[in-house]
Amino acid sequence: MAQEDKDNGLALGGGIPSLQLTNWNGEAFNICELQGPVAYIFVSLYCERCVDLLPHLTEIQQKYPFNYVLLTNGSEHDHREMADYFQWDCYIATISIEDMERHFNVSHTPCVIYADSSRQVAAKGIIYEAIDFERLIAAG
Repeated sequence: MAQEDKDNGLALGGGIPSLQLTNWNGEAFNICELQGPVAYIFVSLYCERCVDLLPHLTEIQQKYPFNYVLLTNGSEHDHREMADYFQWDCYIATISIEDMERHFNVSHTPCVIYADSSRQVAAKGIIYEAIDFERLIAAG
C-alpha cells in the first residue's frame, strides 16, 4: 500500500461514525447501525478509475457476503440507475467529496473501508478491481 493509502480512510481499529443517510430507494439508514461485516466503498462519479470499478462490485458482492454501502457524489437518480443496471442489492447513498474527508478521512478514491462485525475498521485501501478487494480483505 502506498504512503497516501496508509493515511487515507479511518484509522485501523477505530470505529465507524454515526451518520444518517438516505438509500437510493428513499429509505433512511445509519451507516454505523448495519449488522455484520460492512464494506464502505467511496467513489466519485467524476473519477475514471472509480467508474471503472463499478462493474467489479457485482463480482465482489457475489464472493463476499457482507453488507455493502456505496458512498458517491452522485444523485439519487444516478444511484437508482446504477442499482437497476448492475442489479445491486446494497446501500447506495450520496455524500459530498468534502464529507467523505470530514467524516471518513477519505481524500483519494476509489477507497474501501472494511468494518468487522464489531464495527471496527479492520482493513482499508484504494481498490481498482475485484482482486484489490480480495487482497485487502486477506491482509486485514
